[in-house]
Amino acid sequence: MQSKEKLAIIFLIVLIVSSLTFIPFYNAFNYYPTIERIEKDLPTHSFKDVSIAKIGQILAVTFNLRVSLNTEVPVLPANQLPIFQGKTSSNILYIDFVNTIEDFNSSTDDICFLVTNDYIAKTRINTGNFHTIEQAKIDNSNEYIIHQVKNGNFVTYTGDYPMSPLGRVRIVDIELVYFDGFDYYPYEYKGKAIYYPTWKITAETSNYGDEIIMMKAMSLTVN
Repeated sequence: MQSKEKLAIIFLIVLIVSSLTFIPFYNAFNYYPTIERIEKDLPTHSFKDVSIAKIGQILAVTFNLRVSLNTEVPVLPANQLPIFQGKTSSNILYIDFVNTIEDFNSSTDDICFLVTNDYIAKTRINTGNFHTIEQAKIDNSNEYIIHQVKNGNFVTYTGDYPMSPLGRVRIVDIELVYFDGFDYYPYEYKGKAIYYPTWKITAETSNYGDEIIMMKAMSLTVN
């Protein structure tokens, strides 16, 4: 009995020491480079370098995702935006928020919103033919974006959806756009499509390298 108790105590001590050793090391690094990046940055790398990168990728998947925000989430002048249905040659539309009628009339972005008292007073569409089908409440919190990335609630800009975890993710840029690629994959233009307010996220990932991922910016729809 005493022998079993000693083994249990030794195991517990080893577990505590391992945790104290590993956790600071784990927290110190938000990103492991891909093998392709190592080959580009260190053309004379050894087999050991490649092994370390691969071990990093395996650990990232094993211990779930680690997502870090290295940029600010845009502060929006309005928290409710329309969802559009329509037709244009592009699957991504860029937004301009303005607060004067002069800027509204002169805007050349795909979609321009005139904002008054935190609400959309007027909408100007400079491309294609669209109509509003619904209103969406926008969530621009850090917690929402990190949660969506961890749970895979996004699609890629190019249409090839990664079916395995991204690994460690460092978000380096976030922009609000409209995107129509959520309802079908791979991306094909099929006439009228639904364009949702979307976080266009530029990220460095350990399993796929640099990626642009598209995430719905709406937490819920409202009437």
